[in-house]
Amino acid sequence: MTKEERGNEIIDYVNYLDSVYDEVIRYSQLSRVKINIIGFSQGAATACRWISENNSRIDRLILWGGEIPKDVDLDSLGKSLGVSGIEFVLGDKDEFISEDQLEGEAGRLQKNKLNYKIYRFNGKHEIKGEVLRQLI
Repeated sequence: MTKEERGNEIIDYVNYLDSVYDEVIRYSQLSRVKINIIGFSQGAATACRWISENNSRIDRLILWGGEIPKDVDLDSLGKSLGVSGIEFVLGDKDEFISEDQLEGEAGRLQKNKLNYKIYRFNGKHEIKGEVLRQLI
């Protein structure tokens, strides 16, 4: 994403994710499908923007090594997630998300009455297979 075309690029990727969602749902019985979204690093911001901009049913949102962008409407995000809330997964040595940032996120979510959980693991800014298997 570039600074100059940021707004248009956000619209483009939100539309793209909507089309992927629609394609998957078209061939599924929605009552039997669980929609799990995992956003890693900058993908966390992408996932949050997409979810807050549409009316798709999302069963679980995992933000791994990322945070909710300040421009995301937390009310809209909360409505799409319902009671499931947000799960943050972070390495205890993650060089991109500090404890202060994590506390700030928790404060924003508490203020907006959104449920959340935080999972920590021993590691850096990475996806660890064993941690992912535990979440599943």
